[in-house]
Amino acid sequence: MKTFILCTFTFILLGCTGKFKGDNYAMIFKYPVKDKVKLERKINEMKDLSDEMKKFIYYFRLMTVDSSIYIDEFVKYFPEDKKNLNIIYNIELQEGLTPYFLFSFESLGRYAVENKNDSIRKLFNVYCHSDGVIAELLSDYIIRTLQENTSISIFALNQLDPKDRWKIRSCLEMLPENDAENILKQFEKQNVK
Repeated sequence: MKTFILCTFTFILLGCTGKFKGDNYAMIFKYPVKDKVKLERKINEMKDLSDEMKKFIYYFRLMTVDSSIYIDEFVKYFPEDKKNLNIIYNIELQEGLTPYFLFSFESLGRYAVENKNDSIRKLFNVYCHSDGVIAELLSDYIIRTLQENTSISIFALNQLDPKDRWKIRSCLEMLPENDAENILKQFEKQNVK
């Protein structure tokens, strides 16, 4: 009986501590934003996040309310490292916290295609640090940026290290051969290695 009680207590304790971080995100994303100051305060209470990630979470939450107003800040603070991308993915996995699954990644991709600014470089970096369903989704936006904004995309590619450039170039395999060859010719003209 003592073993049963000890095991039950341990199970409950582990369950509660494991859910704590997810509960914080649920509290931030699930309920309506009535006061931006309170939202920011609640996010700042999350000690395990960097200041940049706290800013991103703040704008990410506001984006789920009105994407037309907060998109610039959302993209500006969108993290590019694997650890923080995993945090975003875990938020996206929780049903009902975002408008739809992978909302944040799709918003970044759409913004990069439409705005043709530094967001293309950010899209490339996020893609290079992603895998699975996220990388698959972002590859579609990378192809569109390479086709529609070739010169800006080439500039962004030249800012990446060679390994990441190769990963971006691998997206061309999804294009018809003639389209891929045209983009590769542009790469050669611009001296992309």
